[in-house]
Amino acid sequence: MQITGIQVIKRNPTTVFGVEAGEKIELTYGDTLRVHVGFNYRGAEQKVTLYGAIGTRGFLGFDEILVGEASIDIPQSATDFTPRLASVDIPITSDISPGTDYDLYVKLLGHPEAGMPEVGDVIDIVGIPPPYELIQKVRPEKKVRGCLRQRSTWILRHFSGQTSGLKSPGHRLVELKQHQVG
Repeated sequence: MQITGIQVIKRNPTTVFGVEAGEKIELTYGDTLRVHVGFNYRGAEQKVTLYGAIGTRGFLGFDEILVGEASIDIPQSATDFTPRLASVDIPITSDISPGTDYDLYVKLLGHPEAGMPEVGDVIDIVGIPPPYELIQKVRPEKKVRGCLRQRSTWILRHFSGQTSGLKSPGHRLVELKQHQVG
């Protein structure tokens, strides 16, 4: 398997642009990193998961911070190797701290023979982590005068400190807000 391309998807307004191989990638919160891969396949039809991670390579292995997964349907190819292209999106969330030289890798879960291409020191995270994080959006139905009406409920949590993960040491939930629309 090889990484064949990388795209950055920015929001507000939504723009997509490609990144040259080996070029430093600057991302901020709310962006999405789309990693394109190519591989050759021979075998039975199956569904596999393309897995991508941003993190840091250390002495004890790769410390994954942000991950993305994409389900891929692979058609049967009994005799010849068939080229296959796929991509996985990795959303940039407040689970990662601002910093430089983050690493990237992709793999097919359960298929180590496909390889695990990795690019080191290629990602910089800039900006300030958002103080609120969407943790749940529910759309309960409500009957109003005999008609069903959708009402959106947004549940946000606010964190103290630089990151928004409760699992991070030294951080605590400050407040939980619920916003109803409709």
